[in-house]
Amino acid sequence: MKIAISFFSILLMAAVSPVLLRAQGSTDPKIVEAAKKEGEIIWFTSMSVDQSQPLMNAFQKKYPAIKPVLMRAGGGAIMNRVLTETRAGMFGFDVVGGRGEMIQIFKERGIIAPYISPETKVIDADLFDKQGYWYVHYVVPWALGYNTQLVKKEEVPKTYEALLDPKWKGGRISMDNEGYLVLQGLIT
Repeated sequence: MKIAISFFSILLMAAVSPVLLRAQGSTDPKIVEAAKKEGEIIWFTSMSVDQSQPLMNAFQKKYPAIKPVLMRAGGGAIMNRVLTETRAGMFGFDVVGGRGEMIQIFKERGIIAPYISPETKVIDADLFDKQGYWYVHYVVPWALGYNTQLVKKEEVPKTYEALLDPKWKGGRISMDNEGYLVLQGLIT
C-alpha cells in the first residue's frame, strides 16, 4: 500500500480519526486487497501512544490480515525521516500525521495523496481540508500561564495583542520550546 496518505490536525495532527474509523462501509476493496498482499500498514505519527494504540487495535480488529505498525516520534523527527526517505525514492510509511506546516510541505512536494472521506458530510467544514489532505481529529486547547510572584492578576494580558507589549520581555511570560504552534494557530 505504498501510497502516502495524510490526515492533518490543525494544531497537532495525526493520521487516523475516529470519524474515519466509522467509515467502514466505504473502504475501497482494491486498497484493502493491496494492503492484504503487502501484509502491513505503517503509520508515522506524533500522536501519543496511549491515543494511537486504541486506533491501531481497532484497525487490527477490522482488518486482521493487515498488521498495523506504529512509528511514533515527534513532528520534527517524522518530517526529517519522511523527507529523507522520499528523497531517496523510498516510502517507508503508508499513513503520516503531524503538525500543519509539515503536511503542507509534504503536499507541496507531492509526497502525500489526498483522501476524501465520505464522512465529511457530517464534519464541520472548517475541520477538514476540502482537497482531502487533512482532517482535524482533536483540538489542543491553550491557556496563558503566568508567574504570580512576578505578574499581578490585574496585569495579566487579556488579548493576544496585549502579549506584544514590550513589558513582557525578559521572562515574565514565556512559552514552551514548541510555543510557535500557538503563533501558527493565530496566523492561520
